[in-house]
This record gives sequence, structure tokens and C-alpha cells, in this order.
Amino acid sequence: MALQHPEVRYEVTDNCNSNCIMCPRDKHTRDHGFMDQSDYEKSIDEVCELGAKRVVLTGFGEPLLDKYLALKIFYASNKGLKTYIITNASALTPKRAEQIIDAGLDEIRISLYGTNTETYDKVMRGLSYGKTLQNISYFIHLRNKKEARTKIHLSFLDMPETHSEVQSFIDEWESKVDAIE
Repeated sequence: MALQHPEVRYEVTDNCNSNCIMCPRDKHTRDHGFMDQSDYEKSIDEVCELGAKRVVLTGFGEPLLDKYLALKIFYASNKGLKTYIITNASALTPKRAEQIIDAGLDEIRISLYGTNTETYDKVMRGLSYGKTLQNISYFIHLRNKKEARTKIHLSFLDMPETHSEVQSFIDEWESKVDAIE
């Protein structure tokens, strides 16, 4: 038996440090928590045998809140799997940035919904626009300094609160990252 699609998704946590206006996370009634490392490793071993090529370590939570995220990335990378996360970058501290780059992260998609404090605070409630920008800038710098293979994508949602900022977002970030979504 083999996987029909070679990408496997893991929700390493469904905990989040934000309350974004468009996110359905809080509508789920299940208990929140973190994926056990040994269960994760066992599952990685199984999906490798089935032909997995890539793992996405993101669900309805903020993956950087998982203190074992770098270990999860490292384990999957050492099994030959490509690794990918989606994050709001609020917890992408210099230490965490170094950990996940050194662990072999292949792709990171950063959700940044606003080009100024007012819009960002309206959409990504509970986070700091300034701190997040610092985290993103440092991650880009570190990736480039280390000549790491990690691809950086920035994601921006065109919605009523952000519509007037779409072009300024593209103008600001297009030359700094690998892709804009």
C-alpha cells in the first residue's frame, strides 16, 4: 500500500496565541494540546514507508508554540521528508528562528494581515505588529546569512479590513521573500 498523495499534515498543536477575526479555531470543541513527540516519530516512520515526501506541521494552531517543533522538523528532515509550517511569526524569536532553520525547515509561510499597527491589531488580535515585523526581518536575515534552503512565503488576505493595503504589502515584501500569497 502507498499514499495516493505524498503530502501528510500534522497538527502539532491547536493552541494559538492570537484570536484572528477570520479564524474558525475557537469553534472547535475538542481539547487543545500538543502532539506527543514519540507518537509523531512513530507516525513519521509509518508514512515514510508509505511513500510520503513532505510533511506540513500546521493545523488550527500556532506551530511555534510547540517547544519540540525543531525536533519534529529535524526528525522528518532526517527521514528525507520536506518540511513546511504556517505561522503568524509572533513566536519566531531569534532563538526559535535559529532552531528551525538548523533543524532543516524547507518552507515557512508567514501570515501577516496588515501593513500597519491599526489594521494588524484589528485582524490579528492579541499580537504585536512591531514584534512580528522584527521576527520576520530577523528570520530573513538569518536565513540569508546561513545560506539556508528555507523558502519564505508571506501570506496576506484581501478582506474588507485589509483591502486598501494589498498593493503596499506587495511593494514592501515582494523583493525580500521568495513568494507572496
